[in-house]
Amino acid sequence: MLVADPLSFAHIEDNEVSHNGRRGVTAQKAGCFLLLRNRVRHNGNIGVIGIGPWDKQHVLQIWDNDISENLAAGVWVQRGDANMLRNRVRRNRDSGVVAFGAGSCVRMEHNEIAATAASAYQCIRPN
Repeated sequence: MLVADPLSFAHIEDNEVSHNGRRGVTAQKAGCFLLLRNRVRHNGNIGVIGIGPWDKQHVLQIWDNDISENLAAGVWVQRGDANMLRNRVRRNRDSGVVAFGAGSCVRMEHNEIAATAASAYQCIRPN
């Protein structure tokens, strides 16, 4: 599932996103983006990836999802911000949540991040 339009409004709710060859959900320079009560599981790479930049009014909203058993990180945010609320991020084969790049910020409240192959939360600032 790919959303790649800065003027878009994506409200993705109550879906099963699984067994894809690469990523489960990709938001790339998307406008207003809400991922709500989905099951993102068993994908061949990252479960949910957000690649910015976004303006400060339109940060990724990732709420109440089950993001598990993906072959890389559960959630990857690059060049942008995300709000994560009440998600279950479990048993992914890399870090649970990754903020990559200068200026990337992931605000997390009431999430369960468990049984990941690497760290629960990783902040990467490349040179």
